[in-house]
Amino acid sequence: MAVRVLKARGHARQERGEPPPDDWEWTPLYFKEISWVGSNAFGVEEVDGIRMHGIAHYLKMVEEGRIDISPMLTHTFRLEDWHSAFEVLATQQESGAIKVAFDFR
Repeated sequence: MAVRVLKARGHARQERGEPPPDDWEWTPLYFKEISWVGSNAFGVEEVDGIRMHGIAHYLKMVEEGRIDISPMLTHTFRLEDWHSAFEVLATQQESGAIKVAFDFR
């Protein structure tokens, strides 16, 4: 329904990692020149002989220390500096922000 009501040359984003239904009508995408971007999704993967959801593998590897996620936290702010935190997020190209957090200590 979204692509039918979207204006010409509009932008749509698919948040779910599921394929469209078999009766999906593709013509609005190319007739209206819609930009359609999908988000990253995880499927069932086999790692070390164990099959489970990809995000479950990732979280298990983080828990086991096989993946170090600490470099992902690039900026930390006090809550009263919330405006600066959002500014850093809004200018990720310049700030290099990946993950921004608030320190409540």
